[in-house]
Amino acid sequence: VLIWVRAINSAGCVTVGSFSLVLGQVPFTDIPVAYTECDNDGDGMADFDLNAQSSEISGGSLGVSVTYYASQADAELPGTPLGNPYTSSGELVWVRVEHNITGCYATGSFDLVVTPPPVIFEPSALVYCDDDNDGFGSFTLTDADSQVVGGNPSGSLVVSYHYTLPDAQNGVEPLPSPYLNDVPFSQRVYVRLFDQSTGCYSTTELLLEVVE
Repeated sequence: VLIWVRAINSAGCVTVGSFSLVLGQVPFTDIPVAYTECDNDGDGMADFDLNAQSSEISGGSLGVSVTYYASQADAELPGTPLGNPYTSSGELVWVRVEHNITGCYATGSFDLVVTPPPVIFEPSALVYCDDDNDGFGSFTLTDADSQVVGGNPSGSLVVSYHYTLPDAQNGVEPLPSPYLNDVPFSQRVYVRLFDQSTGCYSTTELLLEVVE
């Protein structure tokens, strides 16, 4: 809508101008019900990359800003946004999607959910009787699987064995079974227990012993 303005001063001089009233649209939002992260260190907390949700929430729209807040009041004002990554034990967070030009905005909320890691048990050492006393032997690592899961028959649990702890944490470079130890007589390898239903994991160690 075009609005015309007439201004007159005390001397009777007149100026006429105009401006437009523009009805801006509220930005599109597709806010998830929940955002889940794993508590892989077992402290009840998890780091949430809130910005990773922004593209989905805004539908990939250009020219909008997505920010996150601890309360609805902060999202409406807006107040001080949450940091990123955001560490939480699980809570409701608010999101504000604002058009950068018109200032029109929409708000909504979703849950941060911290999922516990699967329960893992450190297995007993695997022992190889060394006939030639050279300190090396062949170990069937999968013999420890049932102890690692504590007898849990869940089909969603996957056990793997790794040379280093970072490999186990990242789920890369699993060791073959049987495995030939490369540290004579006594070697530790790392066990990863991955829950396919939650995407969370736990780690522990397995001792390989070569007995003369």
